[in-house]
Amino acid sequence: MNINKKEEVIRSIPFNTTNKGFTQVADCITMCYDLTTDEKTLYTFILKNFNDNNGYSYPSWEYIKFVLNRGDGKTNETLKGLQEKGLISRRKVPGKNNRYYLKPLNEVPCIALSEATFQFIKNANQLDLNVWNIIKEVIRSEKYRHFKENFIPQKRDKAENIPLLKANEENVRCTTDEYLLYLQELTKVNLGEVVPVPVQVQSKACFHTSGRKLPF
Repeated sequence: MNINKKEEVIRSIPFNTTNKGFTQVADCITMCYDLTTDEKTLYTFILKNFNDNNGYSYPSWEYIKFVLNRGDGKTNETLKGLQEKGLISRRKVPGKNNRYYLKPLNEVPCIALSEATFQFIKNANQLDLNVWNIIKEVIRSEKYRHFKENFIPQKRDKAENIPLLKANEENVRCTTDEYLLYLQELTKVNLGEVVPVPVQVQSKACFHTSGRKLPF
């Protein structure tokens, strides 16, 4: 017998199960192509154990390794990945479990660029354009790394960013708006079609080289 509706999954949970709760994880985490499977699993686990009163999560090191089914090296690498990508911060407390703090998702470069990419793919699909090859080439490029390293978070009111944007023209050209314009231009060059993108910054892209290795 197969599940026909998602709610049937809930009803099918064994009545004597120990882990009865649910953890609501944002789709932008689940779908982010810049996060490894282990990073998504660990982020979900930290979120599951998050204490609203304290403002942080503090599972033990052994508990984290057990849930991930990984050794010390891989577990530490996964935590470091979440920190470097801006999703969490970690604080060591002598004699106690580490504390793990969650960061606002709208300030995480890989989430913003991932969502912008999916928006572009959606818009391209409406024109019956296959842009997957272009996308795969871009997200493995030096250019993409530069967008991430020079990321400026989009505020609820974009007007809040105007003084900062005017003061730093290089970073203006490396927001998600400029990333969408970059994808638009590549698609026009390669496929001869213009994919509409919802942007406000209209500037030319910038590029600097970096020796750092891409995280995927």
